[in-house]
Amino acid sequence: MNSAKNIILEVDGKTEEISTYAETVEDLLDEEEILLDKFDYISFTLDTKLEDNMKITIKKAKLYTLAIGDVMEEINSIYTRVGGDVVNDLNISLGELDYIEPALDEKLSYGDEIKITRVQEEVEEVEEVIPHESIVQKSDKLDNGTTKVIQEGEDGVKIKKLKKSL
Repeated sequence: MNSAKNIILEVDGKTEEISTYAETVEDLLDEEEILLDKFDYISFTLDTKLEDNMKITIKKAKLYTLAIGDVMEEINSIYTRVGGDVVNDLNISLGELDYIEPALDEKLSYGDEIKITRVQEEVEEVEEVIPHESIVQKSDKLDNGTTKVIQEGEDGVKIKKLKKSL
């Protein structure tokens, strides 16, 4: 006959001490009526034999909505902090100009939306003509009303760089 084992079971941060005759982790979960989803985390494999004073940690995946631009999808993650946790868990990389809501250090609740806006900058060069000026000098060497070009002028070009966010 098996002797009872004392097990510490932590589910999403809530700890409970259990005395059980179950043989494996899976037997214990069945006994406690705990169902695991494929996105949930458990600290031992289901076929692990139970030992006295064993601590089993379970983190249940939470459902969130991820919106990147116009594309929305439902995601599951065991994490509750946006940056470093959920974003890293999903292997999402953020560009230097991208922004995310809620902020990276914020905690999420079940069903929250994570919105990522991708920002790209394009630099456009625009040429602007600068018209040349005429300088008129009076001279006694020319008849009244006549003009003489001393030096031909040229229009200048000014290049403006415009940044556009796409």
